[in-house]
Amino acid sequence: MALSNQAVSSAADQVASALRLAILNGEFGPGQAVPQEEIAARFGVSRIPVRDAMNLLQAEGLLHIVPSKGSFVANPTPDEIRETYEIRVLIELEALRLAFHHHNTQSLARAERWLREFELETEPARLGDTDREFHAALYAPAKKAKLFELINSLRTLTNRGYFLQMSTPTHLKQCQAAHREIFENFKKRNLRAAKDSLRHHLLAAGSVVAESAAKFRAEVN
Repeated sequence: MALSNQAVSSAADQVASALRLAILNGEFGPGQAVPQEEIAARFGVSRIPVRDAMNLLQAEGLLHIVPSKGSFVANPTPDEIRETYEIRVLIELEALRLAFHHHNTQSLARAERWLREFELETEPARLGDTDREFHAALYAPAKKAKLFELINSLRTLTNRGYFLQMSTPTHLKQCQAAHREIFENFKKRNLRAAKDSLRHHLLAAGSVVAESAAKFRAEVN
């Protein structure tokens, strides 16, 4: 019996979620081929939802599909990574500014809860989740849905390498300290200092990911 469009869509979403997590966790490395047949067998589905899932991940920037050759994990250059983080600085500083005067005790408490979750977490995939939720809580009072979609899209493009680096003890402590500094400046109602902290944090993260990408390219070439 053929699957309904709704069933195919549901299966594609499930495969996309699992494959996205595998990529973010480093199970599939930059530039690595991701054969449809292998993924279909792995998840026990037909190639149709796998194809749809891969199209979703290509739209997110995690996969690069080459006609007649297959699907490959995206492998951005160090310069592309730095540029993406520079764009993130521009739009996330604006999101922070727009949210600033709309925060209240409850919204700040929510941001601090996610900050504490991040400070206690060590699992790479969960670090990514708590990092995203902390930043989202800071920006949420701006109520700019399209802006948030763009931020999340750019995060997906770059944060695969960042989550893996973030799991190392030294870099994790740096991330925790940066998040705490952003929040404390925000809590003190010092927007300029909060923006400066966020700018430094994102540019430093971009340098870490770009350096990691450069090292990987040097090793495989």
